[in-house]
Amino acid sequence: FVAGEMNNPKRNIGLSLLLGTLLVTLIYVLLNLMFTFVLPLQEIATTPKDRVGIAASQVIFGADGTVIIAILIMVATFGCNNGLILAGARVYYSMAKDGLFFKQTAKLNKNGVPAFALWIQFIMAS
Repeated sequence: FVAGEMNNPKRNIGLSLLLGTLLVTLIYVLLNLMFTFVLPLQEIATTPKDRVGIAASQVIFGADGTVIIAILIMVATFGCNNGLILAGARVYYSMAKDGLFFKQTAKLNKNGVPAFALWIQFIMAS
């Protein structure tokens, strides 16, 4: 979505995909290792509704573990929504530059942001 705004997209897109994939893989592996250190394998296999993260957080944080997981899920959801809203606005902006969407969405404000496209995305998301 942002390749047209990068200085060196041939290098940076591939690098960001590689580093992002490696980082997510590392987090996933470390999280699963933490599960196996905190919970016995039998408990991992029989966790109610397959909610191993909640079971592990309850072992680590006690009764507040469920609340902590719920807060982390909300933070992750807001972060995902933020990325989708910003990326969606860039799609509108690119389409308008190609003459496929409202001309107003191809204009950037003084900060280099497609504000009109963001408002459209905000309305659509709402």
